[in-house]
Amino acid sequence: RLESGFAHDALIDLTGAPAIRYKLKEDKIHRLIVAREMFSFMHDAYGNTLIMSAGTHGDGPLVNELAQVGLFARHAYSILAVVSWPPTRPHGEPADGLVLLRDPTGRKISCSGSSSQGHQRDWSADDPRWKDPEVIRHFKEEWARGFEDDVPFEAPPKEGTVWLPFDTFATYFESLSLCLPRVPPGRRGTMPRKQDDAMLVVENWL
Repeated sequence: RLESGFAHDALIDLTGAPAIRYKLKEDKIHRLIVAREMFSFMHDAYGNTLIMSAGTHGDGPLVNELAQVGLFARHAYSILAVVSWPPTRPHGEPADGLVLLRDPTGRKISCSGSSSQGHQRDWSADDPRWKDPEVIRHFKEEWARGFEDDVPFEAPPKEGTVWLPFDTFATYFESLSLCLPRVPPGRRGTMPRKQDDAMLVVENWL
């Protein structure tokens, strides 16, 4: 029974594949987040079917705000999808989008549109954009980058999952874990298990 610890350690034990953990508040990673390079990295990882998870803050002033977006403190969430939004951007403008999260313990995440302070939350189950056929078409195309045809896209989000804009994700989560569950084409031998070696394999693969 797993009760605590880091998600990337569990992913290594469960898959035997290399996994890495990024601390999103480190200066180097924070600069990548501001430049939207971290979103592009996650978007590519999703398209290459890497397993991803993220961990929320366990202390500090942000803990009290987590409940407003339906999240638990000091908790790991599965990342089910990373999609670009809007579909088209002005030339030279960095990529941006949304992250779909699920609580792997089965606890419910609120999908309602109002926070505890009464604010409407973007991309909640009540967001009218889920009724726009062009929005659904784009999300289905993005969804298909990481899932086979037998896993259909569903909108609006169901209870237990939540879409967060990348800025919101980067604010409330302090870590990102990635696991490469298969040997990339052209590589042979055993995949590395050490953190530094795994980082090189995953980053070079992307």
